Amino acid sequence: MYQCTQLGKCKNDAPSAVVCYMTEYSMTEEEAMAAVAEMVEQVWRRMNRDYIPMKGTIKPAAQCSLNLGRSFETFYLHGSKDGVTYGSDVKELITLYFLKQVHV
Repeated sequence: MYQCTQLGKCKNDAPSAVVCYMTEYSMTEEEAMAAVAEMVEQVWRRMNRDYIPMKGTIKPAAQCSLNLGRSFETFYLHGSKDGVTYGSDVKELITLYFLKQVHV
């Protein structure tokens, strides 16, 4: 049986990014979650900014990287719960990410 505590951590799990950040920078859980969320937001902005002007043969490879990042966000469902346990919430997102084109 799993013995889970706060932060969604179960016994014998590896520490999460939030737990590592809390330990390294002596922060509270809320501060660390905000800091990690800000780092993720900045990386998304940089990836999208660099992807838009790409041309040629490298663009499909970059698209795969973006899709992988999107799928990670799906698996963690915006940090609130995991997509494996709450799989019904994931179906619509996977359809959107991989089967429907978004025109900009």
